[in-house]
Amino acid sequence: MNNFFNRIALLSACIFFITTVALQAQFAYISPVPGSLYHDPATGIILRNGNTLNRSLLNSKTLFHVTGSISGLHNVMVKLAEADKSILLQPDVPFIEGETVTVQIADGITTSAGATLHGTSFHFEIRQPRSPEVKQLIARQMQEAYAQEFGAINKSNRTASPPGLPDFSILVNTNPASGQIFFHDFQLIDNMSSHICIIKNNGDSVYGKFDTVDFNNFDLNHNGYMTVYNRLDSVFDMLDSNYNKVANYQMKNGYKADVHEFQIFSNGTRYMLAYDPEIVDMTVYDPNYCPNATVVGAIIQELDEKNNVLFQWRSWDHYNITDAQHISLSNCYIDAIHMNSIEVLSDGNLVVSARHLDEISKIDKNTGNFIWRLGGANNQFTIKNDPQGGFSFQHDARIIANGHLTVFDNGNYHVPAQSFAKEYSLDEINKKATLVWNYSRPVSSGFIYASAMGSVQRLSNGNTFICWGLITTPDDPNITEVDAQNKIVWEMELAQTDPIYRSHRFTWDPCARPTASDVKATNITSTTAKISWQPATNALSYDVQYRKTGNQKWKTVSTSNTNIKLTNLASSTKYEYEVKSHCNNGDVSPWTASKKFTTLPAKESLLSQAETTFDLYPNPSNGIVHLTIDAPRSEQVTFTIYDLSGKGVISSSQQLIQGEQQLDLNLTSLPKGIYFAELKSTVTKKIVKMVIE
Repeated sequence: MNNFFNRIALLSACIFFITTVALQAQFAYISPVPGSLYHDPATGIILRNGNTLNRSLLNSKTLFHVTGSISGLHNVMVKLAEADKSILLQPDVPFIEGETVTVQIADGITTSAGATLHGTSFHFEIRQPRSPEVKQLIARQMQEAYAQEFGAINKSNRTASPPGLPDFSILVNTNPASGQIFFHDFQLIDNMSSHICIIKNNGDSVYGKFDTVDFNNFDLNHNGYMTVYNRLDSVFDMLDSNYNKVANYQMKNGYKADVHEFQIFSNGTRYMLAYDPEIVDMTVYDPNYCPNATVVGAIIQELDEKNNVLFQWRSWDHYNITDAQHISLSNCYIDAIHMNSIEVLSDGNLVVSARHLDEISKIDKNTGNFIWRLGGANNQFTIKNDPQGGFSFQHDARIIANGHLTVFDNGNYHVPAQSFAKEYSLDEINKKATLVWNYSRPVSSGFIYASAMGSVQRLSNGNTFICWGLITTPDDPNITEVDAQNKIVWEMELAQTDPIYRSHRFTWDPCARPTASDVKATNITSTTAKISWQPATNALSYDVQYRKTGNQKWKTVSTSNTNIKLTNLASSTKYEYEVKSHCNNGDVSPWTASKKFTTLPAKESLLSQAETTFDLYPNPSNGIVHLTIDAPRSEQVTFTIYDLSGKGVISSSQQLIQGEQQLDLNLTSLPKGIYFAELKSTVTKKIVKMVIE
């Protein structure tokens, strides 16, 4: 009988192997991986042949059939992406937990060269149903794990901390590299004090903001915009050069973005990381293990500017849970992988760091398979010239300009525990990794040891910029820059032993254009309109160009103010307008995106000219607010601030003169929150929502 079942198992394995080979002959990359487990019900399907495909497949109703064993046949939206080399199938409704999904592909897909792909099929499994109690358990476990690494959420006193920069000291500043230092500090215990910071070498502030949201991983990204992880929404916010949020980015297929990595490029393509908790029966490894353990995997996604998932890679398909040599597999919560960095190479392949596996791996973007594995239980390399024999519980694996690998070696399992910035030359053919440089900071207790976090940045002048991550010993520096001879040329220490996840040095002297959402047309009459905006970083003056919609030629006016009145306009006419900055470094910004307004008919304009209008900036503010008013006549007005309950908390009367004017208000005595500002006269009543942070 046992022989019979063994034959059945062997036959099933052979059928799966033959099916997989047939699929790979048609498609170099398939997601979900055929036969794979633990998929979210919202998952989509990706098929990449590698050749340009005929777009006629978009109109076919018979090429693709996607069927859930419980949910039945699904309608799917079919898209082509990546220069028509990838097929994206998105079901109209999510799948159902616990079902098997079968994807059938009929004959008839053709390439632009005229070749025809043969039909095939595969299946994958949606994760098992979760009770409300299990969902609550997983949510609590994930929150606790995050709190252990990045601090607990504490909203109650966030408004009580001062704005700006944390207390810190510049310990060394002797001919470091040029540029500014970007970092975000936070507290592990109550997490009531954290800041988004950009500073100069001498410690002067370029930008400092107290964190009222619970951010982390603040950085200047590849597309030239700043990005920061918003923990409350599990998204990455993108900030423009005026430090205003202009977008946020999330993952798809049912996954939420994790704090550890976000890479976005100028074409809008981005790479994101999720931690994926799944219920796993660990008794298959040992009967004494937990039968329903929460095991956390990792998900990597590449998404395009239209939010299409172009590539998805899951640790479940490539790593073994038992590869986590330092993690107790007898626990009922197992953070098996702990991926913490993604490096996108020039050829599109990826280098990733799996901390809890002690492994850095190179992934083939065309297939999803490993190209090589360095470190850990599956190490393929001979590691040379490294007294520690490699890295341990590492962070921030990067391929630098000379092709070498840099990594922050936390060194949790070195004896003794010690942290290093390391650089390896890689012979990828003969699988040899040679340590060619390293640095470990001497301190009074011996050498710095950071049990978590950290980053290494090789600068263009040959210096190395090191963030020491989670340090817990007072007087240890948070950030160190060393030259090629390992001489310290710049160093900073926070007054509190707050950790910094990563820190980098960038040249940051932007000539910012006004933020698009702040550019407005108001006070529109039949012949005039007021164009206004908030100040742009480093701007000295501004140009405004405008034209009738459809015209080719622009008219341009200039001002050193943050508003300008356009005159001699035609009534009942649509206009478009744009703004750009002239900056103190001699640069000129791009134009803002075009916006439009329509002038009033002449009769309506007579009525509108009688109204006083106002705006305030910045909004949100730290309590210092500038009020811009355009009054058609001299008149007495009352200005009142109301809280959310409708109670007036500040009120004053002002005598206005005819024309544009500005009032400066100090509202720092008010608690942080949402308010409404009202300007009222005998003929005018205007209300604007305002936020004090």
